[in-house]
Amino acid sequence: MTTPSPRRSVLVASILALGLGLPACEEETPPPSGGALDNLSSQPQSMYGRSAQAGKQAAQNISGVQQQALGEAEQLTGEASGLEVAGVRFPVPAAWQKAADAAPTRAAQYTTESGATVVFFHFGAGQGGGVEENVARWRNQVKDESGNPAEPRTTRHTADGMNVVIVRMEGMYNSAMPGQEATWQRGQGFRGAIIQGPRGSVFVRLTGTEAAVEEADGQFESLVLGARKS
Repeated sequence: MTTPSPRRSVLVASILALGLGLPACEEETPPPSGGALDNLSSQPQSMYGRSAQAGKQAAQNISGVQQQALGEAEQLTGEASGLEVAGVRFPVPAAWQKAADAAPTRAAQYTTESGATVVFFHFGAGQGGGVEENVARWRNQVKDESGNPAEPRTTRHTADGMNVVIVRMEGMYNSAMPGQEATWQRGQGFRGAIIQGPRGSVFVRLTGTEAAVEEADGQFESLVLGARKS
């Protein structure tokens, strides 16, 4: 019989320990689905609909618990390094490469193993705009194949008592800075997160090819849900 490695034991123990009492994830704008559970859960007035809705919420809660626990476990096993931005500490995967010369407007910048780019922004307490304002701005940076603004998939979470919003989109992405000529690139993925920290909002953005962003999606969510007040 194979004996579990110490690292795996720590990961399992961390996830089990963190599985109790962690905050839930509420999905606001899920992508359309033809599943029977989705159809039933959209009819909460019926007994079956209420059961399906509860089951769907439980699945979302478990996903949020697993992602947050993974972020904590990575910190314990040394698979993540800490980054502090405006009073918020993030468990950045150790394999991500940090840019030594990030732009002055950026708190930090990394490249994921898949080749996507992760950027952290903080503009000061009360600066940077609200959640709806930023989601609308991000939406205008991503277009579908018809040239219309992409439809964001938005989820709300909490991490160490902080409100967190995650936005996911795919399509044509404009990587130009404000005031520059638009440069639309096809087949791109976009992830954005807003963490309402103790010193103001911290914004985290993941961009790159759709495949690269999709590959880094789990790490990105663990990074955000594993955020802690420092």
